[in-house]
Amino acid sequence: MAYKTGGEIEKGGNQYESIVLIYYFAKLLNDDVLFVQSESYESELEQGTDIIIKTHGDSLFVVQAKSRDGIDDVWNISKLKKHSIIKNACCHILSGRDFHLASPLDFTVLKDLCSQSHAFDDFCSFEKFIIKNNPTSKVTFFFEKMVKEIKIYFTEESPLKFFQHFYVDFLPDNRQHIIDNLSSYGKINEPETAFSLLDHYTTKFNKLGQPIFVTEIRNYLKQQNITFFNIDKQASSLTLNDL
Repeated sequence: MAYKTGGEIEKGGNQYESIVLIYYFAKLLNDDVLFVQSESYESELEQGTDIIIKTHGDSLFVVQAKSRDGIDDVWNISKLKKHSIIKNACCHILSGRDFHLASPLDFTVLKDLCSQSHAFDDFCSFEKFIIKNNPTSKVTFFFEKMVKEIKIYFTEESPLKFFQHFYVDFLPDNRQHIIDNLSSYGKINEPETAFSLLDHYTTKFNKLGQPIFVTEIRNYLKQQNITFFNIDKQASSLTLNDL
């Protein structure tokens, strides 16, 4: 396997962060979220935060985007610790925010644990369920090590809260996947051009740390002759009697 240099890894990480941001722009255009923000200058929000999302329910969740690091293609607890993901997640979850890990590497074991945790009201019941259903398995070993790491930060809160507010978002690190999302979610007729226009949007237009709403993205794309196959079709079909 060819190993990447530090500069190549950093460049790849920045590009992946932009890919994740465009994915959320597509969700924004589909009215799935209220606003999207790249990074934060607020001390309460900045720890490990690449993207902040505000939902229509008036809650915030943060996203840490992590691309491949050029060494291996699997997630494990050592890698979570290396990138301070457990520490960052605990900080946000203890402050009442959901934490999303966006990655091109699937993390089935943690994703399944987090999904299963929502069926329980107390940690003891959840722990018994995991051990009973995964005797002497890698899942139980991973679970026990994960709980040990969580308890470093969760000195008073139940570890169950961590699993219930941690999400693993599998997002491939290729532009075609996001282009397809711009077409399906964003309802854009020219998704490839839109991708190029939105790539590193927040740095190109000095928008770091600022909330971006759907009207800003939609108006910017329209100014660049991007059309939307639902809205534009409806608008073109209006008659004087409709106005």
